Amino acid sequence: MSRNAIHLGVTGLRRTGKTVFLTSLIYQLRERGSRELAAFGSRSIELLPAKFGSTTGCGKFPFDTYVADLRIEPPTWPQPTETEYHAKLVIPFRENNARSTYRFLPRKVRNRLRTRNGTIELCIHDYPGEFLLDVELGHMPFELWSRTTGQRMHEQCPHEAERYERVMREIEGGVHADTESSLSLLRTAYADYVAAAHANHFEMIQPGMALLPWTRNLPSKRGSVDPGRNILPFVPIPESAATTGGVEELRRSLREAYARYVENDVKQFIRALDEIRIQVVLVDVLRILSNGLACYNDTLRCLESTLTAYQYAGKWFGRRIRRVVFVATKADHALNGHRPNMARLLETLVEKARGRIGGGLSPRYRWVASLRATEDAVERRNGRPQEVLRGRLVDEAEHSVWNPGSVPSEWPDRFIPPTTEPWTMGNEFYQFPRFAPPRFPARDGAPVPHLNLDELLWDILESCFSYQARGVNDAST
Repeated sequence: MSRNAIHLGVTGLRRTGKTVFLTSLIYQLRERGSRELAAFGSRSIELLPAKFGSTTGCGKFPFDTYVADLRIEPPTWPQPTETEYHAKLVIPFRENNARSTYRFLPRKVRNRLRTRNGTIELCIHDYPGEFLLDVELGHMPFELWSRTTGQRMHEQCPHEAERYERVMREIEGGVHADTESSLSLLRTAYADYVAAAHANHFEMIQPGMALLPWTRNLPSKRGSVDPGRNILPFVPIPESAATTGGVEELRRSLREAYARYVENDVKQFIRALDEIRIQVVLVDVLRILSNGLACYNDTLRCLESTLTAYQYAGKWFGRRIRRVVFVATKADHALNGHRPNMARLLETLVEKARGRIGGGLSPRYRWVASLRATEDAVERRNGRPQEVLRGRLVDEAEHSVWNPGSVPSEWPDRFIPPTTEPWTMGNEFYQFPRFAPPRFPARDGAPVPHLNLDELLWDILESCFSYQARGVNDAST
């Protein structure tokens, strides 16, 4: 019996549907298989805890808990994850390579030729996309990080950036007596910037790995709060800061904290990243359209950091991720005729990021609804048929019909033709409602609706087979 191991990484930034995606993917494999896999005689698929890489504190992906959340009435979306999870799917299969190669032979002879029994071990490393934002710190000195972060603060939240520099000037003037009180004030000012950046839908915020447990519950933490040294181990020193004794001691303390974080957290994550051979990155294209040009530029910067991380992991340990698949999620929130544009927009965005960092991997692009919350419908308006979506909005009890925003074939410019409407947050052209989840069937093995999940599944699994897997555009089986 042959054995194939696939080390799969799955990541995405806030609200990309990563937890739902993994729940649906595991359910589809474990309970339904796929059209191709079933054809090769796949038997039961076992879900086991897995551990690879060198990260600590990783648990088994809580698949049963998330399925239970989707089976209650009314169903609820699973809570987003703020840590790493591992899972392993053991997939037995029976493959017959002779079906097409020896077509001229009798069927009984063909079935005995080159038949292969095997097992696929799909090892999944689920980690938040915020972790990737920190990988560049591994080859960036503290002074450069401080300068880059200061520039980003002014671009994203100028008011909070100016307040941060004002606190720094007070420290330079000797208003605060000791290093600890100075650090506490700087952490508080930086936390105010983080809260404002999140409220404005920015994602490129560092240190992402350390801040994640705090930022997941930001609404309850607004209002000038020091997150503490464990959540925010270091903050930037403005480029204009003095080099006098008190400030220099502060700078030395922050430089040492930065170095410890890189050594103990960032490089440890890079070692785990080096185990991955196939990487899936989830991107919410509809969120970018809804939030405008500033969100587009911020996501472009996050994608640059993501691609750099994958290249950096390969260079650091001499190995490289073999395939990256970028996935536009929540395709069921867009009209049927607009969904292919989601993959086109994503490809344009990623290729722009690739150009900025000098090439690298050639990704694949997909659009997916891992758990379909809407149905396509046609409604007559002003005497003409019009595409609409039917679904239940979040916090509403009844289903309704919606005509969501449009998904163009190209990203808008600063202004949206043919009007002079600015492409900013809240623009009426790109409003996509949030739908409540459908209820998972009570019976294991019953079909769960999705879009394109099988196609993505075979981007992951096809390397284990000696034939060219066929693409499947849409599956609900």
